[in-house]
Amino acid sequence: MRQLLHNEIKNQKPNAQLSILANNMHSPFNVGSLFRLADNLGIEKLYFSGNSVYPPNRKIAKTSRATEQFIDFEYVENPIDIIKKLREESYKIISLEYCDESKEIEQLILNKNEKILLIIGEENRE
Repeated sequence: MRQLLHNEIKNQKPNAQLSILANNMHSPFNVGSLFRLADNLGIEKLYFSGNSVYPPNRKIAKTSRATEQFIDFEYVENPIDIIKKLREESYKIISLEYCDESKEIEQLILNKNEKILLIIGEENRE
């Protein structure tokens, strides 16, 4: 049933093509949650880079509740490689970061059917 339902949902294309690049994401539990989020939001693909953990990993599988089996993902060591590749494919590159130069998310204007790569970084380590 899960596979059938997932296939029906996946065949319904969202207006925007959204992929996520997770760089240096160390926690398998956070990565597992990212897979669940991707499954629920119809994310096109997850990319992992740097020192990120990625499947196969039993902690990821436990947290993702098996969604890592259905979501397309790829690992590349250097995040710049994916950014350059997707930029050439007309993806809009957006990075989540909180700093003095950050813009409020409400200021973000996206066009219908726009291809987007959302970059998220490593977890805060204090």
